Amino acid sequence: MRRLDRWVGIPLCFLLGLFCSRRQQAPAQPQRIGVLIFGAIGDALLASAILAGQKQRHPKAKVYLILSDSNKGVAQLLKSFDDHLVIPVSRPWQAVRRLRALQLDVLIDTTQWARISAVVSFFSGASLTVGFSTPGQYRAAPYGKVVAHSNARHELENFQALCEAADGAIAQPALAPPPPFDPEQHGLHEPFVVLHPWAAGTRCELREWPDTHWQALAQQLKQAGYKLCITGARSDMAAAARLQALLPDGPGTVSLAGQLTLPALAGCLQMAAAVVSVNTGVMHLAALLGCRVVSLNGPTNAVRWGGVGPRSYNLDVPPSEGGAFLNLGFEYPKGCESIMHKISPESVVRQLAAAGLNVAPTAVSANQTTQR
Repeated sequence: MRRLDRWVGIPLCFLLGLFCSRRQQAPAQPQRIGVLIFGAIGDALLASAILAGQKQRHPKAKVYLILSDSNKGVAQLLKSFDDHLVIPVSRPWQAVRRLRALQLDVLIDTTQWARISAVVSFFSGASLTVGFSTPGQYRAAPYGKVVAHSNARHELENFQALCEAADGAIAQPALAPPPPFDPEQHGLHEPFVVLHPWAAGTRCELREWPDTHWQALAQQLKQAGYKLCITGARSDMAAAARLQALLPDGPGTVSLAGQLTLPALAGCLQMAAAVVSVNTGVMHLAALLGCRVVSLNGPTNAVRWGGVGPRSYNLDVPPSEGGAFLNLGFEYPKGCESIMHKISPESVVRQLAAAGLNVAPTAVSANQTTQR
């Protein structure tokens, strides 16, 4: 799909640009504003800053959150919008019909690289369309107003720039309060730490931490008196069961992979003493909720995609050691191998201790754990 989007989308965007005079203009007081978010959950959480910024600047306007089938669940986590709808990315003409029915004054497209959203925006009927010009992606021509997408700043700052270009205020992501979460109902009778081992997207296996490292970390957390809770998607349930069996006191570790809605997961994260996660949407959710969270970044560039929150901490593999090369999420060098093992369990424990968790590093290391 990405290849098709590139081969067909680039020439189509160029042709549409010939008909876009860049003279699009929204009313002085827009009444209907759409924010198009086709990205993954992490993108959607950060892009919610646009919803908040538009509401601040245009409190009387109706703000629509527009999602795709792949991220529609994120609507339950967000606020600062009046209504939301899901449009089919794979059926662009149906998507266009639904957008045109909204009669938007402004449409803000948060997509960084895909050309399909630029095409859909062009035909949306909005008085003004605003989108990113991303280096090497050739997608900016159809928009009425263009914002430079930068790899040198955090994605939240890119989204804030997009909002500002659409006459919105600079704001922070806007999350709805999570529902109450009862740890004891799920067998979590002690202070617990959430482990989130899995990412999603292109070559996501290269963003996963080795099992031996999870074992070593779990052993130190257990010794400090913490219960462990594994979270993940429904597709991670089998992997969660396998990892649960490998961890110290496996039966005492609770796996909630595939068992929680996104709002319930948010409640669980907020109740946890700490969260240790690979760089993925759940990490961003924990960070924005103000949880104590350590993000294991590896190939992900923390400058672009680090956790945003008062108690968010990043552990990186520097470029000099082969890390921090991901920008849009698919820039894996040819023949690259996993580098996540370079983030040691000891470094995670040290970071947790520095962040205030009652845990101290011991002599246990990943190569001292046993595989079962």
